Amino acid sequence: MLSGELATYLTGRYIEIHVLPLSFKEYLSYYGESDELKKYNDYIMYGGFPYLINLDNDEEKLKYLDSIYNTVIVKDIINRKKIKDVLVLESVCKFLFDNIGSLVSINKISNTLTSLGRSSSTHTIEEYVGALLNSYILYKVNRFDVKGKGLLKTQEKYYLSDLGLRTYLLGRNHNKDLGHILENIRYVVEFEG
Repeated sequence: MLSGELATYLTGRYIEIHVLPLSFKEYLSYYGESDELKKYNDYIMYGGFPYLINLDNDEEKLKYLDSIYNTVIVKDIINRKKIKDVLVLESVCKFLFDNIGSLVSINKISNTLTSLGRSSSTHTIEEYVGALLNSYILYKVNRFDVKGKGLLKTQEKYYLSDLGLRTYLLGRNHNKDLGHILENIRYVVEFEG
């Protein structure tokens, strides 16, 4: 169930509990703290979804990440939001997954897609990003240093709930941006706290 649908289906009082993938600290507590560098590389490659602990080889891990991605993107977002242009949604996902921790402008995404011949309005891109946020795949951090008209600009940072999805969608070669990857890991730790 997408986060925005929760209040619609539940009557009366309810408590929303966010359950995130394992943090690196939790990941280490399960595997032990020997050879931390190898475990860190595995963590940024495959993420911290708890079931991954039961899988031994890379192929099984990628297949599991594929099932999570397709369940959330296809079933939760595409079907529920009745998205017609799946390729644009996937392009937006790839862009946001590749630019974790960077300032992002929804308007620039829309303009870039349009210039590439894939016409898409800013409103549509906002809906797609909103759906990713409601599915807990992404988290948005607003800028705090702007005032006045600057508040009307959409330049936020986005972070992934789990880095394994980044590896699944973009491939292993996209894990070279260690600064933004570390920033993403740190954000998730702060979000948990």
